[in-house]
Amino acid sequence: MDSASHLPAHSSPSTPEPEVSEAVNLPPLTAANPATQNTSPVNNQVQALLEQMQPLAPPEAIGIWPPALGWWVVLVLIITLVTAGAIASVNYLKQTAYRREALKKLAQFDPNLNDEQFAITLTTLLKQVALSAYPRKKNYILQLYGNKWLSFLNASARQEIFNAKDCFPLFSGLYQKNLNLEKRFLLGLARQWIKKHKALDSTTKKAAAQYPQAEVKHAAI
Repeated sequence: MDSASHLPAHSSPSTPEPEVSEAVNLPPLTAANPATQNTSPVNNQVQALLEQMQPLAPPEAIGIWPPALGWWVVLVLIITLVTAGAIASVNYLKQTAYRREALKKLAQFDPNLNDEQFAITLTTLLKQVALSAYPRKKNYILQLYGNKWLSFLNASARQEIFNAKDCFPLFSGLYQKNLNLEKRFLLGLARQWIKKHKALDSTTKKAAAQYPQAEVKHAAI
């Protein structure tokens, strides 16, 4: 055998291993915070207050009750106007009740009445209406007849509704059975006066002079 085979094997030169140093614990790298770098008691108090602050609560919705003073004034005015209107309507209905009743009776006139009955009945109705309209003039109205009665009716209506020529039989007091009365025409005049006569005042007697009538023979009714 070759002598070289009996030579001891030599290992290849090895690289020396570096020495391991002990691990060093370093603080973690963090970004610098200016707020933490400059800390002071004042900053700490401000921070504490900020943390304790709560979001601002929204204002409460404005309710419809109680209403504002202006609405109370409007409400009082409305109530006053409604009350005044109701009172005026009631008073008007009371004051004009006799007119409605007279018109109702006028519509119920019997067309078969003879002339005498028709004249007496219609004149009596007009007297009743006048007494209802002017109760303080009762004695004065009861004494009116003929031309004065006709003039009074025209004066109270502020216009000439009745005239002596066409209404002679109705106001003369000379009632007869056959006067050839135009009953529909006379009823129309009576209806017109019932609707249009106005409040009686101190000038009514003077106003009667505005409607001069032809002289009429008359008798008390």
